[in-house]
Amino acid sequence: MAKFHIKSILSLVLIVIFSDCHPQTTNDLLNQIFQSKKIILSENYIGDWGSHQNKFIIKANNKNVKILWKNQNLSNRKKNLFVLLPKSALDTLHDIFCNCQDRITNSKNNSTEHTTYKLKTKKTLLVIDDKFTMECYNMFKTWKESVLLESEKRKKKTEQP
Repeated sequence: MAKFHIKSILSLVLIVIFSDCHPQTTNDLLNQIFQSKKIILSENYIGDWGSHQNKFIIKANNKNVKILWKNQNLSNRKKNLFVLLPKSALDTLHDIFCNCQDRITNSKNNSTEHTTYKLKTKKTLLVIDDKFTMECYNMFKTWKESVLLESEKRKKKTEQP
């Protein structure tokens, strides 16, 4: 009887841990990642009309965020893009991934496209698998476009006499 009681309690504890805490654990990991001074973010998209990969090396200080965008496919550019942004750009990125993780979990969408996002620091790795929902894709695409736009604005400012 005692064996059954212990197994029941253990089973209940495991169910609670794995069902209720998974989203919170992901958000805790995201918070930990976005507090880091250096983040490597990789996006791997596979869709009906092709695929692309992007890699962002993000270095943050108290005021700014330096972003090196490697292999960026927007505008068919071949070289890397470097941009300096306000710290709020990192906050926006954090919010995107917190929100999309919840949306993936609850999504009823069904797409043939597949995107994975890897967020890595020295100590932490988190993979967000937007497996056939595309819940993160448009929000992240908008963020990438804002990085490109800011890069172009800063480039024009430095070219002006």
